[in-house]
Amino acid sequence: MPISEIGLLKLKSSKSVDDADLRARMNEITVGLQAFTGYPFYFLQQVKDPSFIYLLGEWESLDQHYKGLHGLPDFKQLVLTMSQFFEFQWMAHYDFKMDEADLNAELLEVARFTMDQSRRAEFATKAGLVVQKLDDHLGKNKTVTGWKVDQQREKEEFVVLVPWKDAQQRIEVGETEAGVEYGKLNDFSEEVEIQHIRLLKDL
Repeated sequence: MPISEIGLLKLKSSKSVDDADLRARMNEITVGLQAFTGYPFYFLQQVKDPSFIYLLGEWESLDQHYKGLHGLPDFKQLVLTMSQFFEFQWMAHYDFKMDEADLNAELLEVARFTMDQSRRAEFATKAGLVVQKLDDHLGKNKTVTGWKVDQQREKEEFVVLVPWKDAQQRIEVGETEAGVEYGKLNDFSEEVEIQHIRLLKDL
């Protein structure tokens, strides 16, 4: 089964996503990654701080990414291109398929929950129930989740992708039983990060 990548980049202070040259370079990056992996890649922009840009895509495996791509001559050029415009923040791989996520949602919520390995099973049980409740409001299989699969990790990490129609829907569902139970996932976690992002189109 393919694995999905979520990476976070920060635009350098002198750059803007409205810049034609930057958008052309971003297109080159996604086209190049798709040509290598066989899967589409996407850039999405954080709502709270638009200088943060997310790169989402799929790989056949960790080896395809770290041993395959990193061993290609074109990889150095890819890194050079990205470093001209972005500062790398973090990257992780998860065991869900990216094409299951609604990247065209008006507001895509990305929630990352970090916990001790001993709490994984307990968290998984709770998260499964929460997803069912959220999908009662959003539609079947709308909420996408996955566990981090990167090696040499000291903690477990679980990611939840929730597609909202708008901020108002997020508020309204947050007041329902589903929203309350969703919030209780924090009780099983040591760290929680929730951000909202939108697809950058016409790249």
